[in-house]
Amino acid sequence: RAAPGGLTPRGPTNTAATRFYRGGGGGGARGAAGRHRKVNLDDDQKVTVFQGGTSLEANWTLDNDFTLTSISSYRWWDFTPRNDDGLDVPATYNAGVSVQDKQYSQEFRLASPTGGFFDYVLGAYYFGSNLDNKSFAFYGPQADVWNGTPTGALANVSSVGKGHIKTDSFALFGQGTWHLTPRLDFTAGIRGTYEEKSAWVNRSAPVGGAAVSGAAAAVRQGRAGAYDSGDLNQYSTSPSGLLNLSYRFTDDLLGYATLSHGEKSGGVNLAVGTAPVAGADSLLIGTERANNAELGFKSTLWDRRLQLNANLFWTQVNGYQTNAYDDANRVQYLTNAGSVRSRGVEFDSTLVPLRGLTLNLNGSFNDVRYLAYKDAPCAPEVALQPGAPAACDLSGHQVVGASKWIANANGQYQWDLDNGLQPYVTASYAFRSRAVGTVEDSDFAQIPSYAVVNLSTGLRGDAGGGQWDVSLWLKNAFDKTYYTTLWSAANGGYEGLLGTPRTLGVTGRYDF
Repeated sequence: RAAPGGLTPRGPTNTAATRFYRGGGGGGARGAAGRHRKVNLDDDQKVTVFQGGTSLEANWTLDNDFTLTSISSYRWWDFTPRNDDGLDVPATYNAGVSVQDKQYSQEFRLASPTGGFFDYVLGAYYFGSNLDNKSFAFYGPQADVWNGTPTGALANVSSVGKGHIKTDSFALFGQGTWHLTPRLDFTAGIRGTYEEKSAWVNRSAPVGGAAVSGAAAAVRQGRAGAYDSGDLNQYSTSPSGLLNLSYRFTDDLLGYATLSHGEKSGGVNLAVGTAPVAGADSLLIGTERANNAELGFKSTLWDRRLQLNANLFWTQVNGYQTNAYDDANRVQYLTNAGSVRSRGVEFDSTLVPLRGLTLNLNGSFNDVRYLAYKDAPCAPEVALQPGAPAACDLSGHQVVGASKWIANANGQYQWDLDNGLQPYVTASYAFRSRAVGTVEDSDFAQIPSYAVVNLSTGLRGDAGGGQWDVSLWLKNAFDKTYYTTLWSAANGGYEGLLGTPRTLGVTGRYDF
């Protein structure tokens, strides 16, 4: 985890509690904060994860060659973090959210025989989830200096909140393909989903700290005071649909056009945040709805030694769901960020120029912008100024996390030895252009463009009815320092995850 970088916090900056690791040239992702992989830690930092799951698929061939499929699955996830505040002084000893989640699903599908004028699939699906979380913050003696709160408001205070959400989702779906001519196919599909969510969020009274009154007491109550949301319920009905027309111009060239609509259900923020002031309804997130159009082709050329696929796409998302940061309460939360438009082109190719050599090249251009986001959070360089507005208009801005240009190139050469062994060498190049790091599009939260090169060499062979493979690999061969993601932190700072540094390793495997 990278130490906070970016803007210097407002307020007293000469005290120990406001010193934090800064990068040069503005800090954050644009500076050198991560170059030497240094952080300021004065307490433990770790994450514990226990997870598992199982699934069972059964298929029955019925009369007239119909196929009935059943897929049952169960998965559990237990996540417990311990997060230092990134400072070398005791502002916060530990803060985070632990999660325990259990998920289960059941699907039934009936597929018709293929080869006739019309074939189809019908099905039903159920998904259930029970999720509990615990949000916690254990403040140290310097908490008020770092948080800019009145003396005694948060110092040596502990705050614990709990949340629970139960989800039941039911869906019916069907998709059919009409083979109108030997070369022309028309496909239509529809899905209807009904979902129920029931939840609650509460926070216990704060523990510890000195007796306070006035402004300090008000801040403690707002940031760490007891709260109970009561029962929260959300019901949604979400239709989805697909229309596709495909035409095989030749045996090696297929063209297609697709129109589709999809929806992502809403949810509940299981952290108290601003709910004591804004009301429990502020914890609810609305449904995300997407409309998509695509025009493309798939081809096999050069005596089947070249596969080349490409498409143009246009997508508009209304009620776009993304993460934002509440600086007043120092919590991340999910929100609906207006409407978003994504449009561009992508391609994928595989070439076998000679025996044993395979080359892959793929890439995309994707222009993703907010069409309308007028009540967006403001960047720190705006929000921390005197008289700053309560919200900013990000309409027309690039959407968080979306690189405009992406390119990947991969190559592998393998050959056979007389004794049945197969040596090989591989190389890959991955490029990502600049991306916005956080939703408010701060100048100090941009992820610069980067490229990573990976190399490997190995040897394969057959033994005991299976195949063994031993490889020597080098990831990030040129030791590029780059951020994979950023998120907002206190006092206009940003934190992020660095990509894997140059790493040399050996892998052995046996498949049977």
